[in-house]
Amino acid sequence: MLDRLERELWMFQFMNQKIAIKFAVVVIAVVIIISFISIAYFNIVNNDKLMEDLNNTVIHAADYAELVYSDSLWNFSFPNIIKLNNATLNNKMFIAVNIYDEKQFIVGHKKIIDAAAYRIKKIQEPFQLSKENPDIKIISRKIKFEEKLIGRIELFYTDFFVQEAIRETSLQMTLSFLLISVLIIIVIFAVANRLVIKPILELASFSREIADTNNYSLRLERQQHRQDEFGNLYHDVTKMLEQISQKDKERKELYATLEKSENRYRSIFDILQNAIDREDYSFSISPESKDDDLAFSLNKIMKTLEDADFATKNQNWIKSGQTELNDRISGEQSIEDLCRKAINFIAEYIGVQVGTVYVKDVHNLDYKLVSTYAFKSRKGFANRFKKGEGLVGQTVLEKKSILFTEVPDDYIKIQSSLGNSIPKNILVLPLVFEEDVKGVIEIGSVTDFKPIQIEFMDLAGNILAVAINAALSNEQLKILLDRTKEQSEELKAQQEGLKAANEELEEQTQILKESEAKLQVQQEELQASNEEMEEKTELLEKQKKEIQKTNSSLMDRQKEIEEKARQLELATRYKSEFLSNMSHELRTPLNSLLLLSKMLADNEEQNLSEDQIESVTSIYRSGQNLLHLINDILDLSKIEARKIELNISAARIATLASNCKTEFFHVAKNKGIDFLIHIQEGLPDTILTDEHRLEQVLRNLLGNAFKFTETGSVSVDFFRPKEDVQLTRTDLDLKKSIAISVSDTGPGIPAEKVDLIFEAFKQVDGSISRRHGGTGLGLSISKELAYLIGGELRVESTFGKGAVFTVFLPENFRPGPEVESHQAIMLEKRQVPEKMAIPKPEKSILPKEPEAALYPNTKTMLIIEDDNEFARILANFFLKNGYESIIASNGETGIKYVIDHKPTGIILDIGLPGIDGWAVLNELKQNPETRHIPVHIMSAYDNISKGLQKGAVGYLTKPVKAEDLEVALGRIEGVLTSEVKELLIVEDDEQLRKSILKLMETNDIHATAIGSGKEALSLLKTRKFDCMILDLGLPDIPGFELLDIIETEQEIDKIPIIIFTGRDLTREETEKLERYSSSIVLKNAASLERLLDETALFMHRVERDMPEPQQEMIRSLREQESVISGKKVMIVDDDMRNAFALNKFLKSKGMQVCIADNGKKAIELLEKDEKPDIILMDIMMPVMDGYETMKQIRLKKKFTDIPILALTAKAMESDREECIRSGANDYLSKPVDVTKLLSMLRVWLY
Repeated sequence: MLDRLERELWMFQFMNQKIAIKFAVVVIAVVIIISFISIAYFNIVNNDKLMEDLNNTVIHAADYAELVYSDSLWNFSFPNIIKLNNATLNNKMFIAVNIYDEKQFIVGHKKIIDAAAYRIKKIQEPFQLSKENPDIKIISRKIKFEEKLIGRIELFYTDFFVQEAIRETSLQMTLSFLLISVLIIIVIFAVANRLVIKPILELASFSREIADTNNYSLRLERQQHRQDEFGNLYHDVTKMLEQISQKDKERKELYATLEKSENRYRSIFDILQNAIDREDYSFSISPESKDDDLAFSLNKIMKTLEDADFATKNQNWIKSGQTELNDRISGEQSIEDLCRKAINFIAEYIGVQVGTVYVKDVHNLDYKLVSTYAFKSRKGFANRFKKGEGLVGQTVLEKKSILFTEVPDDYIKIQSSLGNSIPKNILVLPLVFEEDVKGVIEIGSVTDFKPIQIEFMDLAGNILAVAINAALSNEQLKILLDRTKEQSEELKAQQEGLKAANEELEEQTQILKESEAKLQVQQEELQASNEEMEEKTELLEKQKKEIQKTNSSLMDRQKEIEEKARQLELATRYKSEFLSNMSHELRTPLNSLLLLSKMLADNEEQNLSEDQIESVTSIYRSGQNLLHLINDILDLSKIEARKIELNISAARIATLASNCKTEFFHVAKNKGIDFLIHIQEGLPDTILTDEHRLEQVLRNLLGNAFKFTETGSVSVDFFRPKEDVQLTRTDLDLKKSIAISVSDTGPGIPAEKVDLIFEAFKQVDGSISRRHGGTGLGLSISKELAYLIGGELRVESTFGKGAVFTVFLPENFRPGPEVESHQAIMLEKRQVPEKMAIPKPEKSILPKEPEAALYPNTKTMLIIEDDNEFARILANFFLKNGYESIIASNGETGIKYVIDHKPTGIILDIGLPGIDGWAVLNELKQNPETRHIPVHIMSAYDNISKGLQKGAVGYLTKPVKAEDLEVALGRIEGVLTSEVKELLIVEDDEQLRKSILKLMETNDIHATAIGSGKEALSLLKTRKFDCMILDLGLPDIPGFELLDIIETEQEIDKIPIIIFTGRDLTREETEKLERYSSSIVLKNAASLERLLDETALFMHRVERDMPEPQQEMIRSLREQESVISGKKVMIVDDDMRNAFALNKFLKSKGMQVCIADNGKKAIELLEKDEKPDIILMDIMMPVMDGYETMKQIRLKKKFTDIPILALTAKAMESDREECIRSGANDYLSKPVDVTKLLSMLRVWLY
């Protein structure tokens, strides 16, 4: 059943195909069937014939071989036999040949087939048939010579090649038959297509075209001449089309007539529907003829509807206005609010440009102006009118409205920001309620009033009159209610007063009765109490005298203790300050001792004996030991005097461990003990601390550990402390801390001496027979230093088993107020003198008074040093290196010699008599003629960073070694001999980077500009730069983090860094940057000039050798700064640290400064001293604050022209406005940005 259904379905699908496809399928199927039958028959016949030919060929070949081989075998000609074998195997059928004589096998060959080729190989054994190759067959023949049997031949052949030949022949035959079949199909299809298929397709296409286009005028002329069935079919179709075309033409004419009428009616009704929807009845329909009654009737209907709609809209507009006006003025409100809302609404609703409202005054019986709309009062304008006065009065008198047209030009004007115009019409309308005119409304318009507007105003006037009457009545009623309420309250108060008086009188009467009874009882008790009190009084009197005596004794004792404590503290402070200030005096002679002994020990002239060299070496070692002792004593004294300076930065834990290993590895190796370092996993990479002080603590601990450990090991462990550790510091959070322990296997510390070891000058073994030397200061200093950097030092020891010293430190240490205030104190002590008078030079040593042309065309070194011995040593050293020396023993003489002689380089001491070395350095770097000369500092004061920030090429702390002098000379000559200086620019803004590069790159400056922190670090590690310009806002590494990395990275040379930033820096950020950078330049209008000036300073460029445009930029910058030079400024600030810092900064810019610590003192100074050019005023001050002070100053005429700049920590906009109101000219928030301050000073002092 399913098979039948499938066959029928296939037949159905086949019947639906095109006739060409059907015909082609039938023809192809017939041809293919005939072809396959022919091919099968041919293959059967061909195969039999080929096999028969094969057998005949083999037999003939064997017979031929029998004849050919006989001569060669008889003559034993093996070469000929081999040739015959090769010739035989060249036949594709044969694969092997065996040749036998009458007794045995003599020679044979076989064919070896490789891929598409074959080769013939000689075989030693006869070729045999095998089961693996059943297709191989053998034929054998006897070889005779003259009828005598001389041997035999075996030929091995296969029919594989025959089978291949049969397959190739079958394939060729099949392809041939297929090709012939295709050609037959093409011929049959071409003939059938022309005679049958094409006419049918043309007729089908013709019919489809008529169906698609409905064009019955088409004709098919090409097939009309045929006389067969197709010709008859085409003739009948053509006749049928002519009849259909005639009928279609008649149908179209009728349809066109109907469509025209339908379109007209549809258009008319669409217009009507749109008009009704839009309520627009203003159109008319044009009649097509006089008989078009429909058009005339519809036009009359539309006119009627238009009139009715216009009237309805007018009424709706009036009613809407009445309703909205009533909503606006309804509710309880004052007359003024009511009239204002009314006139505003009316003016907007009817579109007038000016209006006024007058209301009746019940007291004066006239009408006063209450509210206006866009009205401007003119001179002589009356805002009150009596009945009969003017249009307003006349309207009141007649109780009817007045329309005033053709208004004169000077009557009233409608004003706006763009101009004036005159109203053309004025409408004055009385507001009548119950025959009483409650008010008048007057409106003006630049256009004529329409009747509907006047009608609306009449109705609105009635509403407004009612509202005004109600408002007036409410006001009268409110006044009466207020009076009644006041009277009621007064009466109530009087009643309550009388009631209270009565109640009080009754209570007093009752109290008197009760008191009388109690008095009787109390009188009896009092008598008994008096007797008891007398006894107690006597006892208390005795106790009081004893207490007073005891208190007096305690007071005397407390005063004595306080005095001793004060004296002790004072003595300790004096001692520490003395030792701290003795740093220069102690180091200076020791400096000469060490240098001279070292030079003698080197014995460069080879004039000392071995004993003398050993003695000098002993002196040098003793000097070194004395230096270490002095350093320890001075460190302790600085700590006690609170003069230790901290340099907080990011310290890498790995670097700390590496430094410990590097310094003590050889010590451990020499003593033969193990030295172990371990860092616990999970610790941060860096901690924020003073790396130098921490390393000093670790150095002391490790030094003690190695000193006391003879065998075993010393280990350093970095780890996170446990939370159960008990510390004395409460501000140290163990969760955010790390611990560093130094443990040893030495003798340990007895329990009774554990606390003793941290006291200064105390040791475990203090006897004269002790084995180990030392002063006993190391642990005391370490404990104090650990406390200063926010940590704590603890010890655990078992006597005989070693000791463990552990330093507990915060991960991120922030100095407290004490450190900050101390920094301010140190800043004060290093203050630059206000003016630098240069006296006549004192006598110097080498030479006594150098002449101006003493050393023409020679290299000279100016030595500014007050220690004559050290100066001589330096002079001899430089003389050996090709430099003549000039020596100045004080700063004033040194400055004069620099200006007069322009030395090649300068060696500068800081602790000079008179002006100190910092002042000398400032003077030299501010002078364009001397700022390029390289200055190297050698001083007992340890302040390397400050020296580099001020432009020095290097800094050595006394005492110095001979090797240090070589390094110092190398730094100076490096500046002098470098023809091209290397500058690194790190700026992320590409445009600004290009501008800086264009400005900086000259013949003597090679600038490298990059945009990221990673590139900067890579270049700093691989190349040498003389200076760097750094922007803080880098995309990959924050500027502060980059500075920390540069500071801690050992591979990076320390170079001057100029911070070039556009951000507002906080006080903390500024202080941090001052530790790292040499200068801070803020991005502003003059920032590039300032940048050029700073790079010229730190790269020691000679200004006169710079390109002329750069010289002009620097001169322009200095001219801007000279505007404020010599001006007097008053600083009013109660915070002396801020006042001092500003004082120092402004004096460095050449300004004269006076300071007042409160407003009252500032006013007193203004009255008695010379008037300042400008005042810097703090706001939050005691006695008199900044606001009041500025007000008092501005009240005095002689001080009104003094500019005042307000300085305050408040930064709100309201604070600025308050400062300006109080008399300030400008405002600057704290912390003060000195660049902005200078800009403001230049603006207000120009």
